[in-house]
Amino acid sequence: MTSQNKERYKQYHKFYLRDEKGQADRYRRQVRDYTKKFGSLLAESPRGSALDVGCANGMLAAFLKEQGFEQVVGVDLNAELIEQSKQNVEAEFLVADAGEFLKGGRQFDVIFLLNIVEHIERDQLVEFMTAVYQSLNAGGFAIVRTPNMNTLLAAAHLADDLTHCTGLTEQSFWQLAHAAGFTKIHFLNQFLMQNFKGKIKAILNWPIHKYLFALRGGTKTTIYYRNLYVQMGK
Repeated sequence: MTSQNKERYKQYHKFYLRDEKGQADRYRRQVRDYTKKFGSLLAESPRGSALDVGCANGMLAAFLKEQGFEQVVGVDLNAELIEQSKQNVEAEFLVADAGEFLKGGRQFDVIFLLNIVEHIERDQLVEFMTAVYQSLNAGGFAIVRTPNMNTLLAAAHLADDLTHCTGLTEQSFWQLAHAAGFTKIHFLNQFLMQNFKGKIKAILNWPIHKYLFALRGGTKTTIYYRNLYVQMGK
């Protein structure tokens, strides 16, 4: 990440700090959402160490603590959010650049990168993801969420945030993961992650995208959700 984008990213989660009212309720809702999305993925994972890259105010860390991880670490560029995280969750929180931290030699059983990859410049992506790979213990895995550029409103999703600089599709993400050394790459079934309203949207959304990509021809595309959710292991 360039120094200019680092400064922008430090302000990225400012909205978390504005709303003191309803903070506890938001925490509970978010932890429930994480449990629905990721609980089954962690069912057979060692409960040793977990890293949350771009931890914001610690909601994912709270979920990981509830899941029984002995050591939970969160890193973020925003010092205010790190201080808030320390107040909210009993875990290790550090103000740090993710790329630099990942090169520090620490190893983890699970690494979460939710809404992180899109903030990394394209020419730095392979180096960054290789550092993620090297920071995993044997048998460990990373979970990534990033905008899916194979959707109709992908350009708006990517352009809505000034700190976004890279967009990936199902195909280009697979190429990136392989280039970084990952051999186990699994795109998660997002339909199972949705609530009732989300499932209705997915049912309506799928045939539209399938028809348009059939007209386009060429590269096979199977994921038409707003985000890509990917589990990557050694």
